[in-house]
Amino acid sequence: MSIDALDFLAKLQKQRRRELASALAHFLPPPGLQLPEALEAAIRNQLMIQPILARSELASRSSIVGIPSADRLAIEFWYSQYGPDANWLMETGASSGVVALEVDPNLARYALTHLISDPLTCQRTLHFEANGKWQVLFEYVADLPPIQSSPGVRLHSGSSILVPPSRTPSGVELVYQNPRARLLPADWLRKERSIR
Repeated sequence: MSIDALDFLAKLQKQRRRELASALAHFLPPPGLQLPEALEAAIRNQLMIQPILARSELASRSSIVGIPSADRLAIEFWYSQYGPDANWLMETGASSGVVALEVDPNLARYALTHLISDPLTCQRTLHFEANGKWQVLFEYVADLPPIQSSPGVRLHSGSSILVPPSRTPSGVELVYQNPRARLLPADWLRKERSIR
């Protein structure tokens, strides 16, 4: 990216932060406002999310209406403004404290089988399915060894992904398999860095 583009994005993010702070200063959640269970899961796990008015990650940069936040008040404000029409984008990497392991079960059955071989691990892990692929969320650690590149396995760290409650371009709704689950410790990724 050019310096001009980076400068523009930094100014835009600063402006959005000012706008959000101003809006939150006067915002009172409407009585009886109930957030979807997926947004409660994001708040509970301190996921840095933001609303977007697009159905895909590719279109997300031009349709972001917020800045990444795990703050309940900000998420309630966005939900009261955009409701179920918004999709939700999550930042991965050091800034959010989360990485996502994307597993395509058609190409990487070993990784998925290994992950779900212990039913307790699977039930306790915050994960969802998107376009036939699993997204499993882990705590971020700075010294995470790189995962060997394998067909059907991709680690998201430093990029953005759509998370529940969102809809894909084809209209499929993203839902957490267990919204009460927590992020999986990064130790699992350390042990399984040679996923294939």
